[in-house]
Amino acid sequence: MRRVLPLVALGLLALPGSAAAITTRVIGGSAAAAAEWPFAVALETTYGTQFCGGSLVAPSWVLTAGHCRLYPAAQVRAVTGTGDLEAEDGQRLGVVRQVRHPGYRQIVAGAPRNDVMLVQLAQPSDAPTIALADGDDVRQTGAVLRVAGWGSTSYDPVNDNFGPGSVVLRQTAVRVQDDRRCVRAYGADAYHPQDMICASLPGRDACAGDSGGPLVRGVWP
Repeated sequence: MRRVLPLVALGLLALPGSAAAITTRVIGGSAAAAAEWPFAVALETTYGTQFCGGSLVAPSWVLTAGHCRLYPAAQVRAVTGTGDLEAEDGQRLGVVRQVRHPGYRQIVAGAPRNDVMLVQLAQPSDAPTIALADGDDVRQTGAVLRVAGWGSTSYDPVNDNFGPGSVVLRQTAVRVQDDRRCVRAYGADAYHPQDMICASLPGRDACAGDSGGPLVRGVWP
């Protein structure tokens, strides 16, 4: 069975030697069939601008990152049941509430603590849901996880510019890194092993717009 964690600010990071800094930035991935990620959700404004991802954990609830609370609930909608944001399949559902973790705080820029949020939909989605992962399911150093999203597919580290987002859901694999390496890379103030994971593979990473999306380990099609 596949289980999911939300991709949060320091939940998935490329370590030194790749094109990432302390922000969530899928690069080096491939197009994903909707059937492979039926629980994946795109969060977008009511004008159609996709800005974060999520996972359907109950018919009316989406799990995402706390730092994805960028707009009032009335200005957000969730796209469920499709991997193509321009297709007519799937559902576009309004949002009535955004419930951020009560302990959410951002002492270090780009590294929020308790970076989790639940988004309540105006009506239940018809898409399948996915079970939440226990932290031990995904923390094993060297474990291969998978991430998916509609965010930018390129990043220019010289100018700190992101390329355009993807209309089609994309996926890639990443490998869980040792916590000590992550602390050395980002500093003890930014990376907290008790509630964060960092994972990467050369040339593969999540990107801007992928925040809050699924980080999955388990049986894969």
